[in-house]
Amino acid sequence: MSNKSITIKDILWQLKADLIGKDSHRGITLTYAWLANQFGHFSLGFIPTLGVYHLLLERPTVTSPDIRASVSIAVFWLVFELINFLVPLILSKLRKEHTFPPAWANIAFDTFTDLCFFWMGTVVAVLFISFSVGKISVLLVLLLFLAWPSYHWFLTKLYLQGARYPFQLRLSQVRLPMSNGNKKLVFDYLNSQEEGKHLLIYGGRQSGKTSLSVALATELSIRHHTVFYTTAMKLFSLFAESGLAESRQDILWTWREASLLIIDDINPGWPVPRSLITADGFRQLIDLSEELSEVNRQVLKEKNVIWVIGAEAGNRSHSSSWEKMLLGIGIPATKISTVYLLD
Repeated sequence: MSNKSITIKDILWQLKADLIGKDSHRGITLTYAWLANQFGHFSLGFIPTLGVYHLLLERPTVTSPDIRASVSIAVFWLVFELINFLVPLILSKLRKEHTFPPAWANIAFDTFTDLCFFWMGTVVAVLFISFSVGKISVLLVLLLFLAWPSYHWFLTKLYLQGARYPFQLRLSQVRLPMSNGNKKLVFDYLNSQEEGKHLLIYGGRQSGKTSLSVALATELSIRHHTVFYTTAMKLFSLFAESGLAESRQDILWTWREASLLIIDDINPGWPVPRSLITADGFRQLIDLSEELSEVNRQVLKEKNVIWVIGAEAGNRSHSSSWEKMLLGIGIPATKISTVYLLD
């Protein structure tokens, strides 16, 4: 089954859902939060500019108080955002505190977007004070600069929203003691262009296996890959469903349509002494529906999958059974990688 992507129709539907209705009733979405955040940036440019303008009016020697107010607030936010961006960058380099380095280009792009909204607020404020062609020209330039970033970030939030992650976490926020070999496996999986790649992450309770899987998949969502997060128990019921169980517009893709599937909570792991779901039992559940057995196998063969498997500390013997199960449904050994968070 081909992977689904977000369409203009999906974006327009989400905009309508975010802008019409009460959030106290329907809850907050990531796209709504982004819109509210940018309105806040606009307001933090608009309101202080008017305040500074009225303060400058009380000083007769000051010429063009509106322009001075706008420029001063624009420069203030530029300096603030540069400090906000550069200080964490410099400190992280000095402390070497990241298991995985932040995506600084992505953060810089986000900072630029925020600055444009700050600056637009200052320009609109001085337009309220007095109209001029120069001010309109600056506003049009800012709107032009913001057209692509606004589309990109709203779309990105929609991809993150569609994955239905249990929490928000980026890869650079993961703090785990990992070998260079394991880190390389994670990076290789993140940057691979191949389909049908399987990453098995083993760990006990609170070992960080779910955090690592969600953070890794989040980076792919930000790159506009369709991700479907589910637990093993939920997936077992989905194996027998031919399509979308609920006819809801906000469910953008099914597990079969996503380009990446995360299967979480496959066994609790240490300190629970035994596995509740065996690899052989999992394979039997794939084939639970005779009608969809071959479809399920084919989807798992072609799709990128992150398997989050609970295991006992220091015990890697059972991992071969899961790898054997994947080989049995036709996945090549070259497309199976394993990360241990056990020892």
